[in-house]
Amino acid sequence: MASTKASFPLTYKHVPADPNVMRPVNEFDRKPGGFYEKSLLDRVNELKKLPAYVTAINKLRKQSKFLLSDRPKFAWVPISQIVIDEDIQRELDIEHALTILKNFDPRRISPIYAVKDVGIDKFHSTDGQHNSVIQMVLAHELLWDGMKSEDELMIPVWYIETNDRSFARDLFTFVNGVGRKPVDDHVKLRTRVFKYRIDGKRDKDSKLAHDLVKACEDGNCIPVRKKDKQNNGLAGAITHTAGVVERDPKTMRFIAKQHDYYFNDSKFDSCEFGFYESFFKENLTDKKFMDDINAVVKTVFWTHNNLRNQAEEAWSNWYKKCHGKNVDVPSPADNIAAGLVCRIYQRFGGTHDVLEVVDYLTHQYDATDFFNDTITARIEKYL
Repeated sequence: MASTKASFPLTYKHVPADPNVMRPVNEFDRKPGGFYEKSLLDRVNELKKLPAYVTAINKLRKQSKFLLSDRPKFAWVPISQIVIDEDIQRELDIEHALTILKNFDPRRISPIYAVKDVGIDKFHSTDGQHNSVIQMVLAHELLWDGMKSEDELMIPVWYIETNDRSFARDLFTFVNGVGRKPVDDHVKLRTRVFKYRIDGKRDKDSKLAHDLVKACEDGNCIPVRKKDKQNNGLAGAITHTAGVVERDPKTMRFIAKQHDYYFNDSKFDSCEFGFYESFFKENLTDKKFMDDINAVVKTVFWTHNNLRNQAEEAWSNWYKKCHGKNVDVPSPADNIAAGLVCRIYQRFGGTHDVLEVVDYLTHQYDATDFFNDTITARIEKYL
């Protein structure tokens, strides 16, 4: 059984934030009507600075020039001339289609991609079937103002004219894969915050995004893109935007303020989301207790990044001891690192109530006995 000290040996000494510490540029700090714009030529000039751009252009110069006439053509096409090739398109996603229907706005319609048979008014849709199906639903139910028959419906279409059905298959793969850059969590968050702060929108999603970012800002933490090399390593930089949007503003504010008080000179680590959230959820937020908990983190693990790595290793060792060495070890829950720190706090003589997960981590074997030799030596130094 793990040994325990009679009285808690650590004292947290707060170090105020260095006013000169480098912090991220806050791209969310925007005022109503404050728009930033760049021309297409501005973007071209950004690309021209890259060696990969020069390589690509030199390779293209060795080929024949592209024909402007090969670009897709545009037309408003009668709905009766559009078909969905089930050998190319995916099956209809019922939930996705109903989501579009429930939130339909005709201003958001985009042209579908299609391949037109040569000499025949038949367009094989290669992308946008859910978009066009819902437009057809509205026509069928006579929900388009002024439309008396679904046969009157016209769909905006980008198309290439060819009898080569393999091109249609490749186009579907390109449009839905390598040709489309996924919208990541950071871009989604930024878009909604800008709607609130710049455009003055007050819909539920925009307000929630604003409140989440405001919670981060109140704790001197700023969400930044992972690939933002100028900002992603600076004090308070949060590169795990998914962790922000998965939480509510009150929880996020507590988490950010904990980081700002205890780790104000470092970037935000993903471990901190689950770590501080665990205490907030169980209302274990007493200042002296949090001082002691963070003293354990700093003394034994130094950083949250190291805590996360060491906790994962100890969890794996402990789980195999409890359930067999050949068992598949699940990823540790968000509260495991906090639970391990609470157990060390107890072993150091701490008497405050701790997280409920500590009972789980000690019910058969004490999980804090399964750290590597370096962490074990640091723990034993204070016992």
